[in-house]
Amino acid sequence: MELMRDPVSMQCGHSGCKDCLEKIRSSPLEYRHCPICREQHNFNSSTFTINVSLQQLIFALKVKCGEPSCEWEGTLVAGKLRKDNCCFVKLVCWNEGCSFYGEKWKVDEHQQECPQKMLPCARCGQLVTDQEAEAHVEVCPCINCNCPYGCGIKLQRLVKRII
Repeated sequence: MELMRDPVSMQCGHSGCKDCLEKIRSSPLEYRHCPICREQHNFNSSTFTINVSLQQLIFALKVKCGEPSCEWEGTLVAGKLRKDNCCFVKLVCWNEGCSFYGEKWKVDEHQQECPQKMLPCARCGQLVTDQEAEAHVEVCPCINCNCPYGCGIKLQRLVKRII
């Protein structure tokens, strides 16, 4: 059994989820009745009214975080607000090519040292990973290179352009 989302009242006095009752509204006429007392309703002529009292009761329910390691407890409304911020939610590192998986607080720490983290080259601004940084120095168009003939002169790298 789940909690009602957006509880609305019907003409018979019963309440239900707005989305669930919207499905009944779109059914053939013979199926448009209260799911509790079976009273027939003309859902087309009435609009659903939010049941504010029921909504406040639902929001005030005491809940626990769904993550096994988390000890947080509070009201349902506070839980909805903090759901995405629980530090025990399991996440994958968002850097492409990295497969690190762990609790949010561990992923946050990992992000600081992730070898797949993209950083802009200090000279040209191209995004490269820590692993690619050393190789990038050899091809960065903004770093001067030694003359290939060994004369010691620093030359600007030529960048091939597609016209």
